[in-house]
Amino acid sequence: MLSHEGQSLWQFRVDDQDASDTLGPLQFELRRLPVRRAMYEQYKDRFVDQVNPFEMATPIENPIPDVRSFIAILFGAMAIDSGTELEEAWTAIINHPGFPQGVEMVTAEQVTDPVLKQMLELFDAMPSAKNPEGTWLSLADTASLPVLRNGYLKKTKDEATGLIMKGAWWRDGLWNLNADPADMLRQEFGAFVRQNCEKIIELSQQEQS
Repeated sequence: MLSHEGQSLWQFRVDDQDASDTLGPLQFELRRLPVRRAMYEQYKDRFVDQVNPFEMATPIENPIPDVRSFIAILFGAMAIDSGTELEEAWTAIINHPGFPQGVEMVTAEQVTDPVLKQMLELFDAMPSAKNPEGTWLSLADTASLPVLRNGYLKKTKDEATGLIMKGAWWRDGLWNLNADPADMLRQEFGAFVRQNCEKIIELSQQEQS
């Protein structure tokens, strides 16, 4: 897959007529970017899409490495499990009379209407998870991210049994040991999102009545 032959299948045209090699797909153009920098240096002129991500990419100003551990869980809880509720809540928000028009991205700080502000705060709120002390730690707090990642998601070895367990808090009764703590977090985060969406719709209905 990392050879020039394998990498060329991602971005070369089907009708590539270069007689000096046999690179490129025979039937389908996949239009995905190769991962090897050398492909852009040697073959970019033969790409379907004339872009070079190695030239376009810029460093993240404030990297937070622990965020990556929660992306799949949050995406599942918010965009997949709660898609219908999110759509209904967002429709209620943009139909509010105080919602700014012609603005690319609207946040609670940009509006003055107190009800619309509350609706946006609910929509943008990040969920929390409980630690063994019973305290709820919010994903919005960057200091909580490594704590929650280690507690719920990092694999640890049980010295007594030699078993590899998921999450340093696996002994603390926060989840059923037959369950995956990532799945449990997804369920809890999804419930949080849906509850907030319900509150948004309630606020919208109260405004209209």
